[in-house]
Amino acid sequence: MSEAEPEPGLGAENQQALDQQLAQRISALRDEFAKYLSKAHATHADLSIVLEQPPAEYDSIQNIANQRLAAYDKHVNAMNRPTRNQKPAPKLDGLAADVAQLENFWRVAKTSSGILAFQKLFFWDRSTMLQYKTRGGLSHFGKWARKGALMTGINQNSFSKHFEHAIKVDIVAQNGLEWVRVCSSTEKKLLFDLAKLGWQNDSDSESDEDLNGVNGSSGSSKIIDGDDSLELLRDAHKLARAARANPLRGQIPRVRFVMTRVASGRVKEIDAILDKICATGAVVQCVGDIPEEVNLDAALSMMQPEPVPSISQVLNVDYTILRGLVSDISHSECALQEDQVRQVRESIEIETTEKFLPAVFYPTVASAPMTCTTETVEQLYQVLDLRGSSTEQQRADILFARGIHSDARPEDLLTKWRNLSIHPVPDHLQLPIRVVQSQVSENLERLPRVAKNMLDLELYYYSPATKSSAPATRSSFLYGWAHGLTTLTGNGAVSKYQINDRLDQGGLGDGEEGPHFWLLAQMTRVLYGRPRHLWTLPEEENKADVDALQTEESIAS
Repeated sequence: MSEAEPEPGLGAENQQALDQQLAQRISALRDEFAKYLSKAHATHADLSIVLEQPPAEYDSIQNIANQRLAAYDKHVNAMNRPTRNQKPAPKLDGLAADVAQLENFWRVAKTSSGILAFQKLFFWDRSTMLQYKTRGGLSHFGKWARKGALMTGINQNSFSKHFEHAIKVDIVAQNGLEWVRVCSSTEKKLLFDLAKLGWQNDSDSESDEDLNGVNGSSGSSKIIDGDDSLELLRDAHKLARAARANPLRGQIPRVRFVMTRVASGRVKEIDAILDKICATGAVVQCVGDIPEEVNLDAALSMMQPEPVPSISQVLNVDYTILRGLVSDISHSECALQEDQVRQVRESIEIETTEKFLPAVFYPTVASAPMTCTTETVEQLYQVLDLRGSSTEQQRADILFARGIHSDARPEDLLTKWRNLSIHPVPDHLQLPIRVVQSQVSENLERLPRVAKNMLDLELYYYSPATKSSAPATRSSFLYGWAHGLTTLTGNGAVSKYQINDRLDQGGLGDGEEGPHFWLLAQMTRVLYGRPRHLWTLPEEENKADVDALQTEESIAS
């Protein structure tokens, strides 16, 4: 959001009327902010039950308002409590400019959908961000600073000096896939900035060549690329660069510039500037492209993040999902016992308050067919053979129509599934889950080059029976990616960090898409299993391998 420009001054006789108008406008703004924040936090809480969410980043809109309205608040306080040595009150027409800018900013926000944050800082040099974080500059943002940091608490005056490898995004919308920059500069201000760079208005010129240089200089370095170039164009290039460095699920966010006080098609020099912004890949909206008035009640629902992200028609499931599906903890009332390992106790405690199947899994999957790779199924059965209970093993056979269920019809599988669960099972649940050959080498041929970076995913699924289940991890994500499927997972370590890091480091070319995975928030159910003394360990395994299994459940969740 660019700096406000004072509106034309008003005479003394209008000061009182202006003061009343400002009070009404500010009151209306603050009422709308409060209403929006109430709805946003309620939506965030609802989404967090189904889908893991980053910390709520909506409160910064209140900080923006406080900054913009600080001068007005001082003016009101001075009017209510005059003192002898009181400083001169700020001019009301200057305050009106701040209010008008905030109104324009909020109007643009009300035309945006799926808002995740306001005034967020994004880096295009990840190593620089880590340096700032190490120095303590961003330490209070925690792990979520990886994908951007809120501007709250950052001195705006020292922003350019200390964050030269970052750019501010006014509104993060469309569930993170759109970055909005709100510009309040007028046409007069932009022309004045051009004049300061040495550009001269030539009414006989039929092109915008003058904007590519100053006083006959060649190239566009002066206006666009130099340190003293037009700030608006510099920001456009920085936003494009930061967007490429911060893909979301492999997709580069779209940049949208909203020029709240600039019209296109009236001044050719202004149109040339707008064209150069568009040349960076951004979308530009001017006066007339967005409505003058936006009713908050009508926009409120649209402004919230989507409760369910777009998912494929067929869903790919990984080991953590299968483990939660067959676990006794998900299907019955399991009691806490003193000899249970920590991961089992935690799963039971979570399930007591948040039922995974009826509240999360069934609504998510709906009637979508499910698939998984052979490596994933092998991993599940290896762990079940080691420590799974009899009912957990029965559920696995039902899921994949194995054993005595090999010839069962889908409706019969559904009936048997209901018989092993205390929760209602929707009629549209698709069983069995189809098992496919992953064919890693063939999948890699269909994927971008960066996919080869996924071959060394860490061994987060450790099985004493096999010593390594990395093939299951790789096969699940690579198969889903190669076939354009959404992969349901509870493995945050791999999905959130390892895969995203490799995508960011390797990059995606134009038209290339990254994998689409959906991390379920409460997919932390582990197997209830048999008592430890009844585990079926292969003879060659030792106690160290048994102890190592305890870490599998916590790390993979």
